[in-house]
Amino acid sequence: MALVSFQYLAGLQIMKQFYELFWGLFRIKVVLRSPSGNIRIPLGDPPTRIPFCTALRKHPTGERLCEQCDRDHVRQARAKRCSLRYHCHIGMTEFIVPILLDNEIIAFLIAGQIMDMKPTEEDWIRTQTVLAERGLNIRHLREAYFKISVIHPGIQRDIMAQLELFGNYVANAQDQILQVESHGRPFLVQKAQSYIKKNFSETISLIDVAAAAGTSIRNLSRVFIRETGMTVLDFIHHVRILHAQEQLQTTNKSCLQIALESGFGTVQQFNRIFKKTTRTTPSMWRRSRNEDCTESSMC
Repeated sequence: MALVSFQYLAGLQIMKQFYELFWGLFRIKVVLRSPSGNIRIPLGDPPTRIPFCTALRKHPTGERLCEQCDRDHVRQARAKRCSLRYHCHIGMTEFIVPILLDNEIIAFLIAGQIMDMKPTEEDWIRTQTVLAERGLNIRHLREAYFKISVIHPGIQRDIMAQLELFGNYVANAQDQILQVESHGRPFLVQKAQSYIKKNFSETISLIDVAAAAGTSIRNLSRVFIRETGMTVLDFIHHVRILHAQEQLQTTNKSCLQIALESGFGTVQQFNRIFKKTTRTTPSMWRRSRNEDCTESSMC
């Protein structure tokens, strides 16, 4: 059974390093999409996004159109189980590459937002017209539009091949590492982690986890930190924060609701642990993922 998941890939430092390399070489951003297409995680920092697309996504209609375009092509790539090179709803070229593990798609790499050739004034007018018909006025984005990167289609095919090689290699290599670690890890750690993952939304005590693992609190704490590099409490927070991030990105729930559903006792505790883990607040993290923050003043 494969151990590497979509969320695991999103947290790998090598994915972020790969993003920086691609951005430096091609001015292409890379986004990780969940197998369903519902979760979108940029692999780099917000300032390095494409200015034209960033501005477009800030408008609710633009965000909806871009999301729908991405999800439509995710469905196509999932059905065909192969990489796609396509033109988005405003005519830019994008690539979508499935990451396969044990013959199952665990994530997609989406990159592009480039032009096959330098856009003309006619292209700009046509894009304006198409978006105006959908309720979007983009006249103020003219300068950003003409700064979109231009890459020859032949080079684009090489880029797609690199994405395929990188994504599948990282997933399979990491899974092999986890498989080796899993087989060498004491069974009590596996049982403790399994219990936490199943019950993270409830109140969990060290007594509960130790009982589920069939050992004492002292022995559990000693073995767990030796084998995982983190305390039991750190692992509980890790699982809860991953769930909270998914909820922040895919729902309009308030921070309070997400905090309680993720197993945190209060929104204040949630904010404190989230900031300690991610170095930003839940609402800022949500905004950085181009999601409208609808939180109360407590968020």
